[in-house]
Amino acid sequence: MTVKNRVNAVEFRIVGRERYREISGLYRISDRDFVLPFSERKTGAEEMMEDVFRTGEYICGFCGERMVVCGGYEIKDVERAEIHGIAVHPEFRGKGLGREVCLRLMNRLKEKAVKSVEVGTWEGSIGLNLFLSLGFEEVKRYPDPDRRPRSIRTVKLVLRLQ
Repeated sequence: MTVKNRVNAVEFRIVGRERYREISGLYRISDRDFVLPFSERKTGAEEMMEDVFRTGEYICGFCGERMVVCGGYEIKDVERAEIHGIAVHPEFRGKGLGREVCLRLMNRLKEKAVKSVEVGTWEGSIGLNLFLSLGFEEVKRYPDPDRRPRSIRTVKLVLRLQ
């Protein structure tokens, strides 16, 4: 399916490991813009990607053959999943692509009869506002588990799908 926006037409596809390098590349391009970059996290992009590929899938948006947005989910158990790694190429931000990939992930999880979806993000992040606007509810805030000097609290959110 193609979504029209002000600049380009973006086609969304479910992708597999064959797109690993492109997803990783999009994370590298976007890394400096995350509140807590992958390069500073205890669990990096590679570990997160393996979790997604092991039990879930990625949905990515393409402008031509260029990947411009991605996001994935990991199935935690028969009732729960977690959304991971929403990233939008800097040139394509502000066009609703992050929201669109989240909605598509949530629809896939509904199709799989998942009852709730979790997401973790950080105080002050664009992601926090996005997930709240999609109906997620905050369930917990806790200090940075890696105890870095700059104090960024993690926010856990949950959305009931069924």
